[in-house]
Amino acid sequence: MDINSIDLTSNSPIWECLYFSESDQQKPLPRYRHEMCVYNNLLYILGGGTSTTVFGFKTIPTFYLVEREWKYTKTEPDKFVIDFSNNRLDGFPDPRRCHSALARDHMVYIIGGYDGNTIFDDIWRLDLLTLQWIKLRVILPNPVYFHASTLTKDGQLIIFGGVDNIEENRRTDKVFSVWLEPPSLRAMCMEAVQHYIPNLSTMSPDIIRELGIPED
Repeated sequence: MDINSIDLTSNSPIWECLYFSESDQQKPLPRYRHEMCVYNNLLYILGGGTSTTVFGFKTIPTFYLVEREWKYTKTEPDKFVIDFSNNRLDGFPDPRRCHSALARDHMVYIIGGYDGNTIFDDIWRLDLLTLQWIKLRVILPNPVYFHASTLTKDGQLIIFGGVDNIEENRRTDKVFSVWLEPPSLRAMCMEAVQHYIPNLSTMSPDIIRELGIPED
C-alpha cells in the first residue's frame, strides 16, 4: 500500500514517496487490481483484492494527500436497488477486483469486474459529495473483467476487451458503449450521420465538406 508520486510538469521529474506502508499497522490491507480516483486532495481506493480475496465498497480506504495518512470513508447504499447477487440486499456494489473505474467531476463509475466466482455486468456510480451509491439501470451486453474503459467529454462510456469466460479464460475484442448522461444535439446528429452513411470514415475531406458535415 505504498504511495508514490511524480510531477510530470517538472523539467526533471523525480519520484517522491508519500507513504511507506511497512511500518504502519493501521494501513488498509494490501491489494492489487483495484481502481482509484483523486478528488479534493483525497485518494479513494475502490475494491481490489488478492488472488483469493476481494474487497467491498461500503467503507473505502482513503489517503489524505495533504496529511499523508490513511483514513476510511463510509459510503451510503442505493436505497432503491434490490440486488439478489450473492444473496446481498444492501444496496452496495458486490466486492470485486479487475473492474474498471472512471471519474467525471465529483462522480465515479465502476464497471464490471470479478470476485473469483462471478463476472459482473453492472455499472455503479458514487457521488463523492454525498457518498451515495447508485446502481445504473443498465446491464453490460457481456459480463467482463480485465477490460479497459474510457469516458468521452460528451458522457459516452466506451468499453473494450477483457475476459468474458472464466473456465476458458477467453479474451474478447468487443467494443460496447452507452451514454451515461444525455448527449448533446451535436453528438446525436453525428450518430445519425454515421448510421446513415456507414462509409463516412473512408470518404475524402472534400466530399465530407460538400455534405455539410463539420470537419472535426
